[in-house]
Amino acid sequence: MDSCYKALPKRVIQTYDTSCWAAVLESWIGILPGRSWRPTESELIDMYPDKTYADGSVIPSELSGDIAKISGMDTEWISQSSLTAEYLAKNLYSKGHLVIGYSRGRKGGHVVVC
Repeated sequence: MDSCYKALPKRVIQTYDTSCWAAVLESWIGILPGRSWRPTESELIDMYPDKTYADGSVIPSELSGDIAKISGMDTEWISQSSLTAEYLAKNLYSKGHLVIGYSRGRKGGHVVVC
């Protein structure tokens, strides 16, 4: 795995219980080359009020839809059983970093950057 190591993106701690998605996107966009505009978590929350549930958590289809497009993300839906060490190694090697969303008993689930 050492050959797959990439520089860590900026660590962004979410401000609100349901703003993990915006904190992750701030971190994600911060590592993209050639970006002159790097939105903060709060700017992203303000940008996407129609892409979240009433509690502020992101609607999963919006994360992989319009939000993915503006942030330059390549998205892929996979099953839980497909999320293996081999899958992560292959995608980290070829893409550098991954944004992963998963269900945790809430509407919007939880989103992390790997």
